[in-house]
Amino acid sequence: MDISHIRAVIFDMDGVFFDTEPLMFEAFRRVFKLHGLDLSDEYQYKFVGYPTIKNLQDISQDFQIELDINVSIRKLSEAYMEILKETNLQAQDGVWQLVDSCKAQNKKIALCTTSSKESVYKNFENIFKHKSIYMLDTLFDAIITGDDVTHQKPHQDPYQKAAQLLNLEPRQCLVIEDSTSGIQSASAAGCFCIGFRQPYSQSMDFSKADAVINSFHGLVGCFNFC
Repeated sequence: MDISHIRAVIFDMDGVFFDTEPLMFEAFRRVFKLHGLDLSDEYQYKFVGYPTIKNLQDISQDFQIELDINVSIRKLSEAYMEILKETNLQAQDGVWQLVDSCKAQNKKIALCTTSSKESVYKNFENIFKHKSIYMLDTLFDAIITGDDVTHQKPHQDPYQKAAQLLNLEPRQCLVIEDSTSGIQSASAAGCFCIGFRQPYSQSMDFSKADAVINSFHGLVGCFNFC
């Protein structure tokens, strides 16, 4: 597999750079416990990679309850921030090795997430307590959040915008994604996409990924372009 043309790596955030999906599952569980619902992890697997608004619409439809979307988003954000304070957040195993290797070879690095700017800053504020060598402006050459695009994943807009901000063609960008919607977004934009399998994504459709890995160590070992 020839990836010699790759000049940048673009990370999804939740479930790729960080193992934050369990934190989000817990936030949903806490908020909707007040509605008398017990949202299991297995039920929430389908939320991964999609905007919170769609997740809330799914809950409303599945359980036949009326929700104030704006209020629910605020409550979820508050619950997530409380959980984050209780958590020693870490990057996925192998992420920093990949980042450091890319930096050493002058490969560009970007973040592309459906999460809000607030979530991005709070997550990295937490992790930089343990990895002080980087700050956001030195770690990433571009950051695209759900606040920055009109059409979110699985639409192609997020990754097209990421490539534009990096001043690269999409085909020069290697994307790492953990969900069907993220992979579809990257593929539609014309990026080279790596599917990152997680326990919650075992039954997800990764057919549009150019390759699939189970760890970042496998990526560093198999794709020695950095």
